[in-house]
Amino acid sequence: MISKPVFAFDGGLGLAVAEEGDDQFRPAALLHLGWSPFYYSRVFYYGRTFGPITEQTYLASFSRRFGLFKSSGFEGAVGGCFLSETITMRSTDDSPNTSTTVTKASVDEREQNYNVGMTFGVFWIPSGFAPFYLNVGWESHVFLAGSAGLFLSTGRKQMVSVTTGLKF
Repeated sequence: MISKPVFAFDGGLGLAVAEEGDDQFRPAALLHLGWSPFYYSRVFYYGRTFGPITEQTYLASFSRRFGLFKSSGFEGAVGGCFLSETITMRSTDDSPNTSTTVTKASVDEREQNYNVGMTFGVFWIPSGFAPFYLNVGWESHVFLAGSAGLFLSTGRKQMVSVTTGLKF
C-alpha cells in the first residue's frame, strides 16, 4: 500500500494575558493558524489607553512544534517573531486662535517601534474533542533591546493563553 502525507490544519481564536517584564498584566486577543502538524503562526493584539496616551501592540510568531515528555498532550515550540508597537500621545494646542469656530487644535505625537526576536512555548492540548481544538499555553518572546548587540540586553513579552477552534 502506498502511503500519502496527511495535511492537518488547525485554526482558532483565543484570549491571553500579556506581561512585558514590568509585572503588569494586560488582556490580549489572539488568532492561531496551524498549517501543518509541525508549523503554526499566532498573532497577538493588545493595547491600553491611560489619559492622553494610547499603546497598541501586534506580535506575530512563526513556530515549529515538537512533542514533550513522550506525551501526545504536551507540546513545545520554538520559532521567530515580529513585534510592532505604536504609542500615541494626544495633546491640545493652546496657541491663540482668532477663529471662533475652532478653539483648540488636536496634536498627536506618534512613535512606531518594530523588533524581531525568538519565541519559545509550552502547550497543553487535551485530546478527545475532535474536530475541536483546545490549547492552553505559555509563550515567551525575547527581543534584542535597544543597542543590545553592544550591551547584551533583551526585552521580553510573555503570554499565557487559551485558544479554541477547529481541526481540518
